[in-house]
Amino acid sequence: MTRNGWTPVVHPDDLVILSDIWLSSEAVVERTVRIRHFGGQYRWFRVHVASVRDDGGSIRCWYGTSTDVDDLKQSEAFSSIARRTLENIARGDTLDNILKGLCDALDRQYSDAVTSIKLVDSEGDRLNHAAGGKVPRAWIEATNPTKLGLTAGPCGAAALYKRTVFVGDMATDPLCADVRDNALSNGLRAALSKPLLSKSNDVLGTVCAYFLDQTSNSDNWRRMIEEIADIALIAIERERARTELTKDSEEIKTLNRRFREIFNSVPTQVWSAFDAYTTDFQNQRWLDFVGLTDEQTKGIGWSNAVHPDDVDSYFKKWLEIVASGSGGHAEARFRRHDGEYRWFLMQVEPLRDDHGNIVKWYGANTDIEDLKRGDEALKIAQLELARAVRLTTIGEFATSIAHEVNQPLTAIVTNANAALRWLVKDKPDLLETRLAAERIVENARRASDIIKGIRGLAKKGTTEIIWFNLNEAIREIIALIQGEFRAYDVALELELLENIEPIKGNRVQIQQVVLNLIRNGLEAMHAVNSRRRLLRISSRIETQECIVIAVADSGVGIEPANIDRIFSAFFTTKPEGTGIGLSICRSILEAHGGRLWAAPNSPYGTIFHLALPMAQPPTSREC
Repeated sequence: MTRNGWTPVVHPDDLVILSDIWLSSEAVVERTVRIRHFGGQYRWFRVHVASVRDDGGSIRCWYGTSTDVDDLKQSEAFSSIARRTLENIARGDTLDNILKGLCDALDRQYSDAVTSIKLVDSEGDRLNHAAGGKVPRAWIEATNPTKLGLTAGPCGAAALYKRTVFVGDMATDPLCADVRDNALSNGLRAALSKPLLSKSNDVLGTVCAYFLDQTSNSDNWRRMIEEIADIALIAIERERARTELTKDSEEIKTLNRRFREIFNSVPTQVWSAFDAYTTDFQNQRWLDFVGLTDEQTKGIGWSNAVHPDDVDSYFKKWLEIVASGSGGHAEARFRRHDGEYRWFLMQVEPLRDDHGNIVKWYGANTDIEDLKRGDEALKIAQLELARAVRLTTIGEFATSIAHEVNQPLTAIVTNANAALRWLVKDKPDLLETRLAAERIVENARRASDIIKGIRGLAKKGTTEIIWFNLNEAIREIIALIQGEFRAYDVALELELLENIEPIKGNRVQIQQVVLNLIRNGLEAMHAVNSRRRLLRISSRIETQECIVIAVADSGVGIEPANIDRIFSAFFTTKPEGTGIGLSICRSILEAHGGRLWAAPNSPYGTIFHLALPMAQPPTSREC
């Protein structure tokens, strides 16, 4: 090839590039141009030309080399296409634009092939044309949709086999039996098709390069088709994810709307929260009650409706429930829209995911104002009933009490007369008079203590909580009913621990319990004639936090079947009993944080146990 004989093999667009070499003053010149292969395809070559000069510096000749860099140029071009496409995907471009852009870029780069992308339909058994601007229209119309099959062409076979299919000659390959005539009439001679497979190996579509001439299955084209498929898969998966997300978002909106409709129709106040500080929903019934908007109650805005005296303790309890990770309850007063406060019970439970993690809290607020008022009325009624029982007991002990009071009064009269006699003598005996006066004072104090005890038991206002000595309280009751012990011919054994710490409670109510238990023991031994009648009162420390008083008799005992029933209201084993005494006693003990129970005594009778909590009494500076 001499003179200008080489110019016909250079791509017309690149001739000017080569012509520039001869005008260059550089010693070595490098240019990249397209040179036609003998088969008719153009390939990229890198041309190096070096000039040879004589001693005068004039160019005598040129030496040059041409290196095939077509694969490298294609790789660089594809890298640029891939980068731009991924940027478009990241920017959120539509799937149609992404797939169309891929095909158009490749079609501009390679004139000997046309690129096509097909997507599978919703049924999963047909392929529909999605992109490929250079694909002949007649071919699209003839093959759209494409069935998945062995003779439906390269794309149908690739989707069916789920692997890349190369057809070297569409005129003879059996895979193209159904589309052969249409392919040849549209100038398509060979094809390379790759299925687009999801991570779960489902067919999403195909990428296909149709060659205008018969060609070999070159590694370069296979590599490009695989890289195109990877990029197309990214775009398709993103679009599927976006579609699913949109669908899920709509479903979530529907569920949230339905959720609100359901909870707004519930006949109680319902709410939900992500944590103690993030309440996200209050149903309409709650909003109507407090007269606030949904936005005003978000976060911890709901706390503005809590009574100022309750808000700190209520929120502290709410924090404790969240920290525990389990359900709980709390009480507080909430302000109604008209300004009135009412008591509510808050009950809340956590919602957990499949792994046990708490994802939300759901709660309900129940109006307990009427219940609270009922409780207060019940407490008042119980106090009145307890007082009535005390008065009844005092009435039953009237004879014994009169006897106990009469003794010191008689002694006072006797000692007063004696003192007068000592004083009227010719020589008054002052020593004897003084001793008589001291006895008068002692008996007067004794009578005063008895009257004081009776007044205490009969007193209406008995709700005062104080620190008191339990032993002294018990001894006061025993002193009050000494006559009953004599009347029933019952011996008393008193074994109380000394130096015990004071306890905190209602002194009169505890005395009422002890009095009731002693009276029951005395009555239980009334019919016993064959053995000694003995009532034993003792105390013991059960734990460092509890003292137990035991009242044991040697009476007829209680049937085992009735041992627990005797504390039920209106149950009695006495012919004339009311059945409320022991029920009130147990209520009093439980209100003090204590317990009351009974058990058979050995060998005869019954033993009642009265347990009370012990607490550290305050120091003088704390009182």
